[in-house]
Amino acid sequence: MYMPQLTETVRTVRKDHPGAFRYKWEFSDGPARFEAVFIDRVSHVDPEDGRPCAVMTVIQILSDESEGRIWSYQYQVKRARNGMLYSNPYLDADYASLKAILQIRSSGEGHPWKVEEFLQRADMSSKQVTGRWEKSEIWYASQLPPSMRNDVEESDKLVFVGLKLNPEGQHQTTGNYLKTMRLISKEIADYCRRTNQSTRWTEHAPSGETENRLPRNIIEVQRYSHLD
Repeated sequence: MYMPQLTETVRTVRKDHPGAFRYKWEFSDGPARFEAVFIDRVSHVDPEDGRPCAVMTVIQILSDESEGRIWSYQYQVKRARNGMLYSNPYLDADYASLKAILQIRSSGEGHPWKVEEFLQRADMSSKQVTGRWEKSEIWYASQLPPSMRNDVEESDKLVFVGLKLNPEGQHQTTGNYLKTMRLISKEIADYCRRTNQSTRWTEHAPSGETENRLPRNIIEVQRYSHLD
């Protein structure tokens, strides 16, 4: 399914905020609210065809944590030859649980619900990103969906500290490389590997200090290089 509004949103963000590629927005569908997180540059491969793609993760927003398990789904987003972004709207096993959240029953009466309508809402609502950019850009790993940060090395340590040059004879671990690629970007993970540096993370920002923002490109990450 084509996503014309997200296509335009991505085009505007790339023009007005060079280097930014992680952002989020909220939308409603029926009685439920959701947050969409879009990662424009990510080392992700569609399992169906092996092609690289961007990722949009949609997460249910619970008004009360006692409501139960949070529903989420990750869409693979690709670009067609005409420049339009598109994604497969079908949800497989997640289809029935989403219908329950939206309180849609198969009564055979009224307007029949189609799963494409949910993705259309996520697409159309992305236009709010450019109007409230200061609230949309993702700067911290803790703002990323749990599906992106729960299975990384030392997943309890999500506060970015900086980079450290590895001593002679030592190298960035595979776990650190994968964590850097997942939480920051493949570009910066590869930069760390080339320069024999490792990203450093902690559970809480040091007392009296603010949390460092995730760098968006190599120029920004160089500010944090060789920190002890």
